[in-house]
Amino acid sequence: MLKIKQYPTGPLSVNTYLVCDDASKECVIIDLGGEIDKIYNDINEFGGDLKYILNTHGHFDHIWGEKEAQDKYKIDIYIHKDDLEMVNNLETYTKLWGFPLQSPPKEVFTFDETTNDLKIGDNKIKIFHTPGHTKGGCCFLIDNNLFSGDTLFYNSIGRTDLEGGNYSELINSIKTKLLPLDENTLVYPGHGCRTTIKNEKRNF
Repeated sequence: MLKIKQYPTGPLSVNTYLVCDDASKECVIIDLGGEIDKIYNDINEFGGDLKYILNTHGHFDHIWGEKEAQDKYKIDIYIHKDDLEMVNNLETYTKLWGFPLQSPPKEVFTFDETTNDLKIGDNKIKIFHTPGHTKGGCCFLIDNNLFSGDTLFYNSIGRTDLEGGNYSELINSIKTKLLPLDENTLVYPGHGCRTTIKNEKRNF
């Protein structure tokens, strides 16, 4: 059984998720916008073992807290290969948006849609490459829980007017990869409230 806890983090209130497996006590963090000390305390209370941080995409608000996490706790960080450039140029993007300069993590591992060895306990983490919001945007399916980043929101979709955005690609990603999922799949987006595939199919 999975435990999922949501934290609003960073300057744009990103939904950061802590996902823990009851049986193995393994945990992963998805999209760390900040609050690493608080999250780490919760992991310790659970008796958990943090495996790594996964990123749905490379926008600065979703990776805001990751250098601090890596420096303090030596956590491995993963992102799709097509968004690695965004991470490496974090200082440029934070300056562009008028936020305090943030340095990128020193080391980031990459994956792509063929990666099939990411797991939490016995639960395989299925990767859906969903370009459109960014080139390397991804969603993660763990059991019947979909972590959709900024691809799919409650009754809405991600914006496509930023660097790497493409409206046609985003619509295609959602139609071909997300909406065919089981209707009872819970959707945990990068901002806002939780939804379901059933609800999004009805309103798409």
